[in-house]
Amino acid sequence: MPRRNIVFIPGEYYHCFNRSKDKQTIFNNDKDFERFYKEMLMFEEDLKKNWFRIKAYCIMPNHFHLLLSPGTEKDIPLFMQKLQQGYAKYYNIKYSSPGTIWQGRYKVKHIENDSYMWTIVNYIQKNSEKHLWISYRDWKYRSDIKIDSTYEDMMKDLDENELEI
Repeated sequence: MPRRNIVFIPGEYYHCFNRSKDKQTIFNNDKDFERFYKEMLMFEEDLKKNWFRIKAYCIMPNHFHLLLSPGTEKDIPLFMQKLQQGYAKYYNIKYSSPGTIWQGRYKVKHIENDSYMWTIVNYIQKNSEKHLWISYRDWKYRSDIKIDSTYEDMMKDLDENELEI
């Protein structure tokens, strides 16, 4: 595949997302969701020395959304490669399903202003409402960012958010 034309700016925010090939379910149960989440944490830890951070996330049965802030321009491509390849390997072994599980290369959008940040964080947090008709408050595979607050409170919450096992 051709190289991306995006330059990742350290400290900026990026919405990264991908879905499964043919929209198939690839997170079938709690163990699958937890495996993906733990791999997110493990690969984030590898890059924390660069100030890389996962700021928000939502994992759905056939796709995921991440709000990432890189410390270097190489952090996001490295993180996404490890995350997607790691989960694909786990999935292929567990379900005896060789081949790709992702629709293609992950998509990425640079968050360029406050309005777009507000929109994206709300979109990520409420993704279960759009796709599953489940209240975001009841969906456990998402970060817990206070989106029903002011923009300043939401940003403070994003800054203080630390993912945990």
